[in-house]
Amino acid sequence: MKNYLLLLGFLLSLKVGAQLTVGDGSLILSGGSSIQLTNGMTLIPAEDLAITNNHFSQSSTPVLLNGAVSSIQHVVSWTNPLVFTGTVRLYYTASNLNGYSETELKLSYQNAGNWAP
Repeated sequence: MKNYLLLLGFLLSLKVGAQLTVGDGSLILSGGSSIQLTNGMTLIPAEDLAITNNHFSQSSTPVLLNGAVSSIQHVVSWTNPLVFTGTVRLYYTASNLNGYSETELKLSYQNAGNWAP
């Protein structure tokens, strides 16, 4: 039992990104329900939402534009566009700000390889 607790303690100390993969089957979120995908992102769809063939991940590695850090240390992404109507709640901590002040924050998205606020 002690070996398992030691291993669990080691695994809990690792810094990893959150991930969710949905293959050919669908993950169905009922309208009005909520799912917390990371400690920094919650989705609340206005209507039933089916997620199929998609992968969600969260990383603490900031986005680089022209070789310069241009984001906080909390980046979330999907491998395929997610058509979504509802509420998206994004959370961050002071340690995620990466030198930026809260008043400088903008929500940005990637479209055809280019980042846009």
